[in-house]
Amino acid sequence: MGHQLADSVTGVAYSFVVTYLILFIMDKIPGLSLRADPESEAKGLDETELGELAYYHVDRLVAVNTRTGETKTVKEETIHQQNDTNATIV
Repeated sequence: MGHQLADSVTGVAYSFVVTYLILFIMDKIPGLSLRADPESEAKGLDETELGELAYYHVDRLVAVNTRTGETKTVKEETIHQQNDTNATIV
């Protein structure tokens, strides 16, 4: 059983080291960075990379009266997708 454990640990370590080296080299090559630029991350990778939104978001600010339990929508923004490339906040 000790030989099998040593073999498994060696395989995992080898895979980790080789993968790390490949990714390290890729990250240094222009155009192959592992991370998107900050502007694309802020805008959303679905929109910047694919040109469409994967999810439609509804951002809603709700006020709740603690005495009566009544809820009231204060502000609501819905992102609608238009013709596969543009997104607008309504």
